[in-house]
Amino acid sequence: MSRSPRPAFCLLLLLGLWHSAFSDRLRAQEPSVSVNLVGKRIGIGEQAVLLIKVANAQAEGFPETVAADGLKVEFRGSNTTRKFVNGVFSLEIDFYYQITGEREGTLTVPPIPFTLNGKATATATQSIEVFKRKPGDLAIDASKPYFARLECGAAEIYEGQTLPIALTVYSRSNIHQINPPDVQISDNGQVHAFSREVEQKTIEVDGYTFITAGIKSQVTALRPGEMTLGPGNIVATILESSDPFGMGSRSLFTQTVPRKMSTNSLSIVVKPLPTEGRPASFRMGSVGNFDLGLEVSPRELQAGDPLSIELTLSGEGSLESIEAPVFMPANKEDWRIFDPKKTIEPGEEGKPGRAVFTQVIIPKKPVAELPPFEFGFFDPQTATYGVRRTEPVPLKISQDSALAGSAQSAGTVAGSEYVSNRPVDLSPLAKPKAQFADILHISTLPLILRTPPEPLLAAKTFWLAQIPPALLFFGLAGWGTLRLLRERSSRRPKAAAPESYRSLRHKVDVPETRARRVPFLQAVLACLTQLRHQAVHQKSSAESLAAIDQLSARAQQTLYGPEAQSHPNQPLSEAEIAGWIRELDQLASALPR
Repeated sequence: MSRSPRPAFCLLLLLGLWHSAFSDRLRAQEPSVSVNLVGKRIGIGEQAVLLIKVANAQAEGFPETVAADGLKVEFRGSNTTRKFVNGVFSLEIDFYYQITGEREGTLTVPPIPFTLNGKATATATQSIEVFKRKPGDLAIDASKPYFARLECGAAEIYEGQTLPIALTVYSRSNIHQINPPDVQISDNGQVHAFSREVEQKTIEVDGYTFITAGIKSQVTALRPGEMTLGPGNIVATILESSDPFGMGSRSLFTQTVPRKMSTNSLSIVVKPLPTEGRPASFRMGSVGNFDLGLEVSPRELQAGDPLSIELTLSGEGSLESIEAPVFMPANKEDWRIFDPKKTIEPGEEGKPGRAVFTQVIIPKKPVAELPPFEFGFFDPQTATYGVRRTEPVPLKISQDSALAGSAQSAGTVAGSEYVSNRPVDLSPLAKPKAQFADILHISTLPLILRTPPEPLLAAKTFWLAQIPPALLFFGLAGWGTLRLLRERSSRRPKAAAPESYRSLRHKVDVPETRARRVPFLQAVLACLTQLRHQAVHQKSSAESLAAIDQLSARAQQTLYGPEAQSHPNQPLSEAEIAGWIRELDQLASALPR
């Protein structure tokens, strides 16, 4: 016989389930600090970002500048994010420092001191590599949300050689679409059209995930010398997210935004083609490695009939710049040769295309075979010339009986450049007979003429009838628009006027403020902030701005430094108060009224 569970056991079971369900939420609210250096390898004069992320804690006292050998470390502000996940609120504050490299070497970012929930602490030491960047090279800067990069496979090529290039867009957000780019090039090069196929990948740069979209093309060197490729301009449509409520809901709100980017420039050395070993069938532009194919039809014909020739060139190289293979007969007088017609057939994805040359050749007399075609080219991989040659094609050509029997009647057709080897019939044609099938009888019915009706749009009464409804419509539309604008204007909150420096300065002299350390220093910082706004607005000198920033840093250090944390309620002496007021008034008097 089974027994029901005891009440005490059920209570313990419920407590265990409650603890397992809410323990993760309790741990999520614990304070934490993480430090991430975005850009661990930068060029001289470039910037990296040191991100200090503080979660569920109050952090203060970050210095404006940090002394570092070979580096310039400056505080750039903070960003606060509030999140609501699984019923739990969390607070994250990001503090940003900009690091600028001033000399080469593996340098060190020293610990940055600050206070966390009233206790003094500091970040760990960070290592960063600073190098001297080559001209035209582009930094992959992970601190940027998006950028574009132009790349090629070689720094030196030959005249007439085709070089693959790639343009890649980097973005932290999804890339919705990229438009065809505009890539500049010097006059000794040519950029081919970029492919419409976009290759997307996901890579990681300095701890950040980037989505890349790459398109490929080719560039052909036209003349020897230095060829400059780029910069290129491209517009990419990026799917960006937003957080209108500041509650960590960025993934719920997205929009497509077009972003214009500029790429780096590349310098490529174009070398001239060697003259030694150049074959007679070589033509300028035939740079690469090609295969030659031949099709001939018909194989049996009479002298004077045309031969259809199809030559195919495929392989690596510029198909647009190559010329047709050269016909190599022993006696050109035996053949009538017409100019070839070139057609380029693009290849499938990942495969090269081919160039097809169609040509008509007419044998003037019976011959045993079609002589070979020869194509000379320069292979840039081996830096040597090569030749592709077709085999002779056996032909069965008979003498035209009509040509042999009536050679005396052969002639030239008037108005044509074609010389006929066959007899021409010049007998008069028969006189054509008229066929009267297109003559119609004259109608005998009486003619009835009517006045056409007046068009509706030409009647004055029609336009007069439109005036009352038009006035009513536009009047109602204008009244509704005016009413809507008034309602929006009444609901729009009016921005409070900023407090003037004179009123802020008056707070410094209030006895209640001077008697307490924290309110006095806060009033001084408010005055300095207002002075800096005035200095920026009036375009004051850099020395004035530096003096204001220096005094603000001292005030923050005095307000939030270790001494203030250990004795928060200790008031300032009269000498210290007088010194602060004197320096504040000196800065104010230096600014123009």
